[in-house]
Amino acid sequence: MAADLSVLGAVLAGQERFEEAAAIVSEALALWRSRYGNRHYEVAVQLHNLAVIQQAQGDCSSAEATLGEALAIKRVVLGESHPEIAAILNNLATVYSDTGRRREARECYDHAIEIFTQTVGEDHPSTVTCIRNRRQLGD
Repeated sequence: MAADLSVLGAVLAGQERFEEAAAIVSEALALWRSRYGNRHYEVAVQLHNLAVIQQAQGDCSSAEATLGEALAIKRVVLGESHPEIAAILNNLATVYSDTGRRREARECYDHAIEIFTQTVGEDHPSTVTCIRNRRQLGD
């Protein structure tokens, strides 16, 4: 059921039905936590999804905290140099950028670009997107 809720939450978020999406993703998160505990990969996936929704709703403070929790779990589960780490760093950088924290945003973008380049290559869409985000930030 948690997997189905996760998909439904993503669909709702894609339709910009953020309040509904947040409720569904939160329910999926609670189910994953009850089944596997707080430090499981699927918990981190749901936290990342929830953070994206929070940011879309303009709640950058919650998004930052939620991304931090997802990042901590995925670093333990996946290691430091996995593309999913880079994806979270890219999202965290956008939160920092949205809140005027340009230095922190630059650092996250640069780290994400390094990971993406090493793991999926320079031409991968995730790498290209992250580089574009970094360029929009400027120096």
